[in-house]
Amino acid sequence: MRATLVALVVVLGVAGCGGDDSTESQPESRGPLTTITPGVLTVGTELPAPTFWDSADYRTVDHGFEADLARELAKRLGDLRMRVVKCPFVAINAGAPCDCDIGFSQIGITKERQRKWDFTIPYFDADFGLMVKTSTNVANVEAARQLHFGVQAETTAIDFIDDELRPTVESTIYDTTVGMFDAFNVGEVDAILFDLPILLSAMKEGQVADAKIVGQFATGEKYGGILPKGSKNTAIVNRTMREIIDDGTLEQLQQQYFGIATRNAAPFWKV
Repeated sequence: MRATLVALVVVLGVAGCGGDDSTESQPESRGPLTTITPGVLTVGTELPAPTFWDSADYRTVDHGFEADLARELAKRLGDLRMRVVKCPFVAINAGAPCDCDIGFSQIGITKERQRKWDFTIPYFDADFGLMVKTSTNVANVEAARQLHFGVQAETTAIDFIDDELRPTVESTIYDTTVGMFDAFNVGEVDAILFDLPILLSAMKEGQVADAKIVGQFATGEKYGGILPKGSKNTAIVNRTMREIIDDGTLEQLQQQYFGIATRNAAPFWKV
């Protein structure tokens, strides 16, 4: 799934909810961007997504890491106005159409998703983090396997738990990130395995209470924006994304929105 710096929390995906960091090659394009509404870049996402998007209201969301990245794209692609619309993560994963020009929703790049969407070049690295209550002692992977995990539906975290971590208690799956965090807060589950940047954001923004990160797993997960399969805009957007990365704008946004380097958030564990 779906989805994170003074000491750069992530290594850029181009250097790099485990993902596949490849994107299908696109022909060079110099033509104008074609948008659903002339003069407007319509951006799909799923709210709330604190730190990535600063509001749960699609009409008023204005800032956040992905919001500012999308706005920077809109500016460089013709001083377009940005409009944000709802595009549920579960629908994205299923390949359901989104009434948008591009989507930013902490979407891990996988081969299966690449069959349904065009992806931008990666803009974020996001390994998995393991979050528990502050009173819970988890020293290693073997101890983690005894926990009852919450996980979000349609995310790559499910595959990692089932295929790699293999806990002794069956995990509980939630349709949304909010539902998963709510279950953690009321003690319905002992732990959450999810994209570390999103967990750090949830702790920073108060979505979860009394929580700590005890370990992380290097999975190679990378976030990318999505466009309709075969879009003529993909090459244009990717060229502009490359400029945003190369001139340091992306790094500035990461420094602005995230306050701890993910590499220092918790020890790396091997399964």
